[in-house]
Amino acid sequence: MRRVCVACRSLTPVLLLGEPGTGKGVMAQYIHSHSPRRAGPFQRLDCTAVAGAGVLSALFGHVRGAYTGATCDRTGVLRAADGGSCCVDEIGDLAKQHQGKLLTVIQDGEIIPMGADTAIHINVRFIAATNVDLEQAVARGHFRRDVLDRLGGHLIQMPPLRDRAEDFEGLATQAWLRMAGPNARIDARALDVLAARPWPGNIRQLVLTLQRVHAVCPAAVLNVAGLQAAEVDGGSSWPHGETYRTLMARAELQILRRALAATSNRTQAAKLLGMSRSTFLDRLKRSAGGGGNRGAVTRGCRNLDTPLSASHRRSQRSLEMGCRDLDAP
Repeated sequence: MRRVCVACRSLTPVLLLGEPGTGKGVMAQYIHSHSPRRAGPFQRLDCTAVAGAGVLSALFGHVRGAYTGATCDRTGVLRAADGGSCCVDEIGDLAKQHQGKLLTVIQDGEIIPMGADTAIHINVRFIAATNVDLEQAVARGHFRRDVLDRLGGHLIQMPPLRDRAEDFEGLATQAWLRMAGPNARIDARALDVLAARPWPGNIRQLVLTLQRVHAVCPAAVLNVAGLQAAEVDGGSSWPHGETYRTLMARAELQILRRALAATSNRTQAAKLLGMSRSTFLDRLKRSAGGGGNRGAVTRGCRNLDTPLSASHRRSQRSLEMGCRDLDAP
């Protein structure tokens, strides 16, 4: 979050990296709305939504008669964002022959609409986003190194939902509140069912799933019955790529993390679970390895001996309910 705060205060380009559905578009809007340019316009273009050379018209605009079918002038998102910010989403899918034109805009702050002869000066803050590994794309010759260097003034990696177990309850609850009203909540058992799912589509998939649940069961309190009614209880299908070992590791990791969130450090978390501190740490490492999420746990366990913020604490009652649910048929 520190990098995000620094990016908000700056005017240099931002590059958001992450899997689909991790909230890159939302983060781009957040950075703009908390930047010195927040009073200016915010424009966004998804490069995958425009076919072929049409992306040039969408970015730079065109004049009437620039090509067959161009019956009127078009401003383009870059010019429309003058004085504000422009998010170029999925920039990793922008054809290499078009990347040079974008580099000119970033360096010189000038655009030439398609079919025009005169350059137009613009003052735009660039925010780019992609799920493509741009370093590999550069190595394969699909992306220009100079463009990557210009865009990477602030590099922000958006973590997948599977690496945000400590944030899952807050993200799910916030989404449910927007759908079901200010008194809405998700009970502990339903939250455990949701948290146990792999969520390959990340936050976007979580939100769409909750929207489907709310359409089927528009109650303020989301419980397991509501999930079952919307067929979100797991059903008879088996999660792709999961084994008994990985599922058990994921469940154990969920318990250990909830214990950490309910206490102030690892020693108290171990005591809450009725085990020694060394056993707690061994199980934390083992479950992380079995779930294929060692890096996330390593990051999550930094500074665990310092007090957590109030917003990240969980009650002992929620932890005990979660543990009882694991023993239920």
